[in-house]
Amino acid sequence: MDLNYFKYENNLQVYYGILTHDVDLVEEKNKLEWVELNEELLDNNKFGGNYNIPHIITQIKVFLKNGTGLGKY
Repeated sequence: MDLNYFKYENNLQVYYGILTHDVDLVEEKNKLEWVELNEELLDNNKFGGNYNIPHIITQIKVFLKNGTGLGKY
């Protein structure tokens, strides 16, 4: 998921997946970090955005399960 925060000239990219083996991160432009889905995502001292990360992960899961749902409208 790709989100733009125009006011702060910031872009947040969240990737969600399940790893079946260890993977080395290769930083090209921005710092990358693997995180586990746990209560630590609610720590605003480590992750900014007023708890947006858990919300974003939930939205990604809904999309993966149900598709966009755009055809319903």
